Amino acid sequence: MATDIEKLFAEITNGLDLLKPKQVEIVAAHVYKQQITALTKEALKDFKDRTKKQQEWEGFHARAFRQEVKINLQIGLKAAEYRAGQAVLVEVPVAVEEVVKKPFVFEFYDELKSYVVLPRG
Repeated sequence: MATDIEKLFAEITNGLDLLKPKQVEIVAAHVYKQQITALTKEALKDFKDRTKKQQEWEGFHARAFRQEVKINLQIGLKAAEYRAGQAVLVEVPVAVEEVVKKPFVFEFYDELKSYVVLPRG
């Protein structure tokens, strides 16, 4: 009896162009089963076969990484506190001034009042 993935590959061979969501799930499950499972087995095998030196190195690496994360968080916190302090210094107007409606008057120099544009010629 053919599996779902074999049926799907047969359909693709016969000219299927686009996959339906269910068919995409079948392909994803197949890829996961073939690739991810093999990688997981390999990682677990390597994890079991670690030497004492490798274990110590991994512990050192974990502690160093933890320290780096703490330092980065402290720097980020200091930057946030600094910027928060800057934000406090910005003054926001408390009340809006009263709007006075009056006409806008253009005031020109005397020279501009007598300016004449000559036609091109």
